[in-house]
Amino acid sequence: MAFVRRKDFEPLIDEEMGNLAHYQASVKANIEEMFDSQLGKTNWMFTCKELVKMITLFLDDELLILSIDGTGNHDQVIQKIQRLNTKF
Repeated sequence: MAFVRRKDFEPLIDEEMGNLAHYQASVKANIEEMFDSQLGKTNWMFTCKELVKMITLFLDDELLILSIDGTGNHDQVIQKIQRLNTKF
């Protein structure tokens, strides 16, 4: 587990709340996996708040959790990541 933050960016929440947000995303991901056999594998999840968008991408046995500005183009971000040589 690792994270990177832009150096010129001031976080909207403190470290404890950030950890809780990532924990929440992992719990949601585990719930999604319960439906895989009936509905197929989840590729990504998305949460949109007024100030931030949170994207969770399902990689082989890992999750990639990103947050972008609330006005950011999440479709474009997801497509760029999916074009990498990463197996989803």
